[in-house]
Amino acid sequence: MSIDQSFIAILRSGKPIPSSQESKTALQIFGLDFEESNATLIVTSPLELLDESLILRSIQLSLSKLYLHDDIDSTNTFLMSKIDDQDFHGAICLAEYQSEGRGRRGKKWISPYGRNIYLSMGWRVPKEIGVDGLSLVIGMQIAKSLRELGLTDVGLKWPNDVLMDEGKLAGILIEVGASSIDGMSVVIGVGINMAMNESNGRKIDQAFSQIGDYLSISRNELVVGLIKNLHESLVQFSKEGFGRLMSEWDAYNLYRDKPVSVLMGENLINGIDRGVNNQGHLLLETAAGLESYNAGEVSLRRN
Repeated sequence: MSIDQSFIAILRSGKPIPSSQESKTALQIFGLDFEESNATLIVTSPLELLDESLILRSIQLSLSKLYLHDDIDSTNTFLMSKIDDQDFHGAICLAEYQSEGRGRRGKKWISPYGRNIYLSMGWRVPKEIGVDGLSLVIGMQIAKSLRELGLTDVGLKWPNDVLMDEGKLAGILIEVGASSIDGMSVVIGVGINMAMNESNGRKIDQAFSQIGDYLSISRNELVVGLIKNLHESLVQFSKEGFGRLMSEWDAYNLYRDKPVSVLMGENLINGIDRGVNNQGHLLLETAAGLESYNAGEVSLRRN
C-alpha cells in the first residue's frame, strides 16, 4: 500500500488524525499503536521525528547529500541506486519507515515508523585498502555512539552484532558495488532498535533489545552522534585500513577470553575468543592452537 502524503503530513503535525479505514490501515502498516476517540485517531506514544535542519546544523560536516524519507522500501536499496552519482561518497539516507528493510542473510529488518534508526551511508574505499574489518569498525562506532549517550553496557559480538543483555540491539548490512577508478563503492546500512511495540516485537525471530528499556535517548541526538563517529572512522579506515583500529576492538568485545563455539557449515569448533587480527578475522584458541576465521564463513555462539 502506498501511504498518502497528506496522511503523513497530518501524522508529522502531531494533530489528531481524522478517522477512516484508510488511516487505520496506514497506522497499522507503519506499526503504530493508536486509539480512536471522537472520530479521530491518536497515536498513543509520542513520536520524535527526525529533523533534517537540526541534524545538518549539529553534525557540522560538509556531507555530499542528506536524504530524509518518511516512507521508503530500504535505505540501503535507495543508496545502491545512487552508487554512480557524483555525490554518492559521503551521502546519508535516513528514513522514518522502511517497507522492505533488510538485514544480513536476507532477513527482514522490522522498521516501524518514527521509532528506531534506519540509516545508510555511501562511501568509496580505496581499492588498496579493501573492506576487510569494515563491519567491525561500523559496529564499534554504533556502540561508541550509544555509550556516549549513557548506554554504557552495550557491546559487540564478532563480527558486528551490537548487543545489550544478550539481545540484538542493532544490525549492520554492508553492500559492495563494482570497483572503479575512484575505489570500491560501499553502502553501509545501520538499524538500531529504540522502541518496538509488542506487535512489532513478535515479528522478530531472535532475541532482541531496545534502547527504551534502559533509558530515554533523543533519536535526533543519536543520529547526529552516529553520523559524526561513522564519518570520522571511515576517513581513518580509508587511509589506514583496519589495522590501526584493531586495538579498539577489545573495549567493545563482550566475548573476549570467554569460551565460544564457531559454526562452519556442519562443523562446530570450540575455543576461547582471543580477539581479532589486523584483517578483522576472529582469533580462536583451540585444541589445535590459535586459528583465525573469516567473518563471511562463521557464526559465533557463547557456550
